[in-house]
Amino acid sequence: MALDLSKILSVSAEAYAQSVEKKLNNYHLYGVHTIIRDSDITGKLGLNKFIEDCPTNTEVVVDYDMNSRVHHYLILYGTALIPKKK
Repeated sequence: MALDLSKILSVSAEAYAQSVEKKLNNYHLYGVHTIIRDSDITGKLGLNKFIEDCPTNTEVVVDYDMNSRVHHYLILYGTALIPKKK
């Protein structure tokens, strides 16, 4: 199942964990970086590619941001939080 757009957040990992009353050490952290051409950002194409690049079982992506300083490319990035198995 694909990650819902509402689970892509700009808050820190610590703030998210606190908001759901969990400890950060309950999660595996995984850096997600997606590079797309700036002409492909129209609509949700860029975010859909970012979501595809997130690991299965991602609960949420935190520290989400984008950088458009690279000529004709857009870099979308964040940290996927994946719950550790108990």
